[in-house]
Amino acid sequence: MSAKPFRTLTLVVVLLCVALPGAAQRTHKYTECDSHKYQGNMTVTAIVQRPDGTAASDCEVAVFDADGECRCSVFSDASLGGLLFLTIQGGVSGEPLTLRAVMDFDTERDYVCTQTLTFRYDATLGDLEHPYALTLTTTASFEQPASGWGTVILPFDFVLPAGLVAYCCDEVTGTSIRLRPAGTTHLSACTPYIICGTAGTYTLTGEPADTKDVYTVGGLTGYLVEETVGERYELRDGPQGFGFYRVDDDAPVVAAGTGTLNVVNGAAFYALDLTGIAPQIAEVADAPVVAYDLLGRPVDTPLKPGIYIVGGRKVLCR
Repeated sequence: MSAKPFRTLTLVVVLLCVALPGAAQRTHKYTECDSHKYQGNMTVTAIVQRPDGTAASDCEVAVFDADGECRCSVFSDASLGGLLFLTIQGGVSGEPLTLRAVMDFDTERDYVCTQTLTFRYDATLGDLEHPYALTLTTTASFEQPASGWGTVILPFDFVLPAGLVAYCCDEVTGTSIRLRPAGTTHLSACTPYIICGTAGTYTLTGEPADTKDVYTVGGLTGYLVEETVGERYELRDGPQGFGFYRVDDDAPVVAAGTGTLNVVNGAAFYALDLTGIAPQIAEVADAPVVAYDLLGRPVDTPLKPGIYIVGGRKVLCR
């Protein structure tokens, strides 16, 4: 008689174990290190804050040390408004830590968090009422040369400011570079472009994408960090006209946020083939003025008194 309750209890436990998980569980993109490797930890209650100020309710956040070891990886709790409960392993206080957030589980595209952490043994950061806010927004600037032509690559999707037009370089044929209009002002992260238009410094804001240091698309290679390369080409005017000239330097350096031609042991000069796009370039000068506030948000015209960004420059409107 005593066996029946036991069998009944066992059946109930099995049913509960099957019912609780529900749908298929997510798989972590990043695998954290052995939990027994380190003696201490610090805890962080956090949220991932989007550029519009809202919290990301469905994401994964991972914490890494300077060597790239994953010290913690957790999913946000959608039922608690996207709260993250991080238990970060470590042994020595003072270690620098970086964070990444996976925001799209279909593509596993992740983003670099703006903040960095310093490991503190047994420390606590944030709580349920005041979680530590992790932001994905970052700011980057690029310089459009006085010639009106330049190259750019940014670590986030961005809207090209008024007065500029973007071109792609699909291939290099012989010593000629055929340009193709990008066809949009909404340009992609981690993609090198050739830019034509008004000279100046342009500052943009966006969500940084998962970035490598170097990206090659078609005939252009873009660098998100300054790097010494074997061969570099500079877009400028010269004795053979306007185009890409090889830089004669034993250790040429490509500046961060710019690009160069994707050629090896190439010619000294490559001309830009502007066939069919000259009228489009001329129309850039007639583009409507677009103004932004100091947070990078477009504003309606006419402008009210204040400071705005127009054409990449700060403008005081009285």
